[in-house]
Amino acid sequence: MKKIWLVGLIILTIGLWSNLTFAELNNYKPESEPDGFRDIKWGTDISTLPSMVYDGRFNVDYKGGNICKLDCYRRKEDKLQIGEAKVEGILYVYHKNKFGEVLIEIKGWENFNIIKAEMEKKFGKAWRPYESKETWWWPRGVAMEYNKALGRGSLTIFSQKFYEEIDKETRVDIPEEGF
Repeated sequence: MKKIWLVGLIILTIGLWSNLTFAELNNYKPESEPDGFRDIKWGTDISTLPSMVYDGRFNVDYKGGNICKLDCYRRKEDKLQIGEAKVEGILYVYHKNKFGEVLIEIKGWENFNIIKAEMEKKFGKAWRPYESKETWWWPRGVAMEYNKALGRGSLTIFSQKFYEEIDKETRVDIPEEGF
Protein backbone atom coordinates (compact mmCIF):
# COMPACT_ATOMS: atom_id res chain seq x y z
CA MET A 1 0.00 0.00 0.00
CA LYS A 2 2.84 2.37 0.88
CA LYS A 3 4.47 1.82 -2.51
CA ILE A 4 1.20 2.45 -4.36
CA TRP A 5 0.68 5.66 -2.37
CA LEU A 6 4.21 6.85 -3.16
CA VAL A 7 4.03 6.04 -6.85
CA GLY A 8 0.66 7.81 -7.02
CA LEU A 9 2.14 10.94 -5.44
CA ILE A 10 5.11 10.94 -7.77
CA ILE A 11 2.84 10.58 -10.79
CA LEU A 12 0.63 13.37 -9.39
CA THR A 13 3.69 15.59 -9.07
CA ILE A 14 4.83 14.89 -12.60
CA GLY A 15 1.32 15.58 -13.88
CA LEU A 16 1.00 18.76 -11.85
CA TRP A 17 4.35 20.16 -12.87
CA SER A 18 3.19 21.73 -16.11
CA ASN A 19 -0.12 22.89 -14.62
CA LEU A 20 1.62 24.60 -11.73
CA THR A 21 4.15 26.16 -14.05
CA PHE A 22 1.44 28.07 -15.88
CA ALA A 23 -0.98 28.67 -13.02
CA GLU A 24 -1.65 32.32 -12.39
CA LEU A 25 -2.92 33.21 -8.97
CA ASN A 26 -3.49 36.76 -7.83
CA ASN A 27 -2.85 35.73 -4.23
CA TYR A 28 0.54 34.10 -4.81
CA LYS A 29 3.30 35.74 -2.80
CA PRO A 30 6.06 36.88 -5.17
CA GLU A 31 9.56 35.57 -4.44
CA SER A 32 8.17 32.78 -2.24
CA GLU A 33 9.10 29.86 -4.48
CA PRO A 34 10.61 27.12 -2.32
CA ASP A 35 14.35 26.62 -2.72
CA GLY A 36 14.37 23.28 -0.92
CA PHE A 37 12.98 21.78 2.25
CA ARG A 38 14.19 22.61 5.72
CA ASP A 39 17.97 22.92 5.44
CA ILE A 40 18.37 20.94 2.20
CA LYS A 41 18.45 23.01 -0.99
CA TRP A 42 17.28 21.74 -4.37
CA GLY A 43 20.10 20.02 -6.25
CA THR A 44 21.99 18.95 -3.11
CA ASP A 45 23.89 15.73 -3.76
CA ILE A 46 22.81 12.82 -1.56
CA SER A 47 26.45 11.98 -0.80
CA THR A 48 26.71 15.17 1.28
CA LEU A 49 23.89 14.09 3.62
CA PRO A 50 24.97 11.26 5.90
CA SER A 51 21.71 11.44 7.89
CA MET A 52 19.68 10.10 4.97
CA VAL A 53 18.54 6.47 4.87
CA TYR A 54 17.70 4.87 1.53
CA ASP A 55 14.00 3.94 1.28
CA GLY A 56 13.79 2.56 -2.26
CA ARG A 57 13.83 3.28 -5.97
CA PHE A 58 10.74 3.82 -8.01
CA ASN A 59 10.73 3.52 -11.76
CA VAL A 60 8.00 5.80 -12.99
CA ASP A 61 6.64 5.60 -16.53
CA TYR A 62 7.12 9.24 -17.34
CA LYS A 63 6.29 10.15 -20.92
CA GLY A 64 6.16 8.15 -24.09
CA GLY A 65 7.14 4.98 -22.26
CA ASN A 66 10.39 6.39 -20.89
CA ILE A 67 11.29 5.44 -17.34
CA CYS A 68 12.27 8.00 -14.76
CA LYS A 69 14.24 6.52 -11.85
CA LEU A 70 13.60 8.28 -8.58
CA ASP A 71 15.41 7.34 -5.38
CA CYS A 72 13.68 7.98 -2.08
CA TYR A 73 15.26 8.61 1.30
CA ARG A 74 14.13 9.28 4.84
CA ARG A 75 16.12 11.37 7.26
CA LYS A 76 17.31 9.82 10.52
CA GLU A 77 15.58 11.48 13.46
CA ASP A 78 13.59 13.82 11.18
CA LYS A 79 11.21 16.16 12.98
CA LEU A 80 7.81 14.77 11.98
CA GLN A 81 6.02 18.05 12.43
CA ILE A 82 5.16 21.13 10.38
CA GLY A 83 4.04 24.03 12.52
CA GLU A 84 1.79 22.49 15.16
CA ALA A 85 0.75 19.57 12.92
CA LYS A 86 2.18 16.09 13.19
CA VAL A 87 3.06 14.26 10.00
CA GLU A 88 3.32 10.52 9.38
CA GLY A 89 6.47 10.62 7.30
CA ILE A 90 8.73 12.73 5.12
CA LEU A 91 10.23 11.29 1.96
CA TYR A 92 13.05 13.05 0.13
CA VAL A 93 13.14 12.32 -3.61
CA TYR A 94 16.33 12.31 -5.68
CA HIS A 95 17.10 11.82 -9.35
CA LYS A 96 20.70 11.09 -10.30
CA ASN A 97 21.64 11.77 -6.67
CA LYS A 98 20.24 15.34 -6.75
CA PHE A 99 17.47 16.45 -4.38
CA GLY A 100 14.36 17.72 -6.12
CA GLU A 101 11.19 16.87 -4.22
CA VAL A 102 9.78 16.17 -0.79
CA LEU A 103 6.61 14.15 -0.12
CA ILE A 104 5.00 14.59 3.28
CA GLU A 105 2.44 12.09 4.54
CA ILE A 106 -0.36 13.60 6.64
CA LYS A 107 -2.89 11.75 8.76
CA GLY A 108 -6.11 13.44 9.82
CA TRP A 109 -8.12 16.41 8.57
CA GLU A 110 -7.03 18.64 11.47
CA ASN A 111 -3.32 18.13 10.76
CA PHE A 112 -3.98 18.64 7.05
CA ASN A 113 -5.70 21.98 7.67
CA ILE A 114 -2.97 23.20 10.01
CA ILE A 115 -0.35 22.47 7.34
CA LYS A 116 -2.49 24.04 4.61
CA ALA A 117 -2.72 27.23 6.71
CA GLU A 118 1.09 27.18 7.12
CA MET A 119 1.52 26.88 3.35
CA GLU A 120 -0.90 29.74 2.74
CA LYS A 121 1.06 31.94 5.15
CA LYS A 122 4.24 31.18 3.27
CA PHE A 123 3.05 31.01 -0.35
CA GLY A 124 -0.32 32.80 -0.46
CA LYS A 125 -3.81 31.48 -1.01
CA ALA A 126 -4.07 28.13 -2.76
CA TRP A 127 -6.03 27.39 -5.90
CA ARG A 128 -8.54 24.55 -5.72
CA PRO A 129 -8.71 23.14 -9.25
CA TYR A 130 -11.45 20.57 -8.60
CA GLU A 131 -14.44 21.34 -6.43
CA SER A 132 -15.12 17.62 -6.10
CA LYS A 133 -11.66 16.85 -4.66
CA GLU A 134 -9.72 18.06 -1.65
CA THR A 135 -6.80 19.26 -3.77
CA TRP A 136 -4.97 22.59 -3.54
CA TRP A 137 -2.18 23.95 -5.73
CA TRP A 138 0.17 26.86 -5.47
CA PRO A 139 2.29 27.93 -8.42
CA ARG A 140 5.99 27.16 -8.32
CA GLY A 141 6.00 23.65 -6.91
CA VAL A 142 3.62 23.16 -3.97
CA ALA A 143 0.51 20.96 -3.88
CA MET A 144 -1.69 19.33 -1.23
CA GLU A 145 -4.25 16.57 -1.52
CA TYR A 146 -6.53 14.87 1.01
CA ASN A 147 -8.55 11.66 0.77
CA LYS A 148 -11.44 11.88 3.23
CA ALA A 149 -12.29 8.19 2.91
CA LEU A 150 -8.79 7.19 4.02
CA GLY A 151 -8.29 10.08 6.42
CA ARG A 152 -4.90 10.73 4.81
CA GLY A 153 -3.32 13.46 2.78
CA SER A 154 -0.06 14.71 1.40
CA LEU A 155 1.98 17.81 0.85
CA THR A 156 4.32 17.81 -2.12
CA ILE A 157 7.01 20.44 -2.56
CA PHE A 158 9.25 20.18 -5.59
CA SER A 159 11.79 22.00 -7.68
CA GLN A 160 10.52 23.02 -11.07
CA LYS A 161 14.06 22.80 -12.41
CA PHE A 162 14.22 19.17 -11.18
CA TYR A 163 11.25 18.20 -13.34
CA GLU A 164 12.35 20.38 -16.27
CA GLU A 165 15.59 18.38 -16.35
CA ILE A 166 13.72 15.07 -16.10
CA ASP A 167 11.39 16.26 -18.86
CA LYS A 168 14.34 17.03 -21.17
CA GLU A 169 15.97 13.72 -20.36
CA THR A 170 12.87 11.61 -20.92
CA ARG A 171 11.38 13.53 -23.83
CA VAL A 172 10.44 11.44 -26.82
CA ASP A 173 10.19 13.27 -30.10
CA ILE A 174 7.12 11.97 -31.85
CA PRO A 175 7.40 12.34 -35.61
CA GLU A 176 4.69 14.38 -37.25
CA GLU A 177 2.37 12.34 -39.38
CA GLY A 178 2.24 13.31 -43.03
CA PHE A 179 -0.93 13.93 -44.93
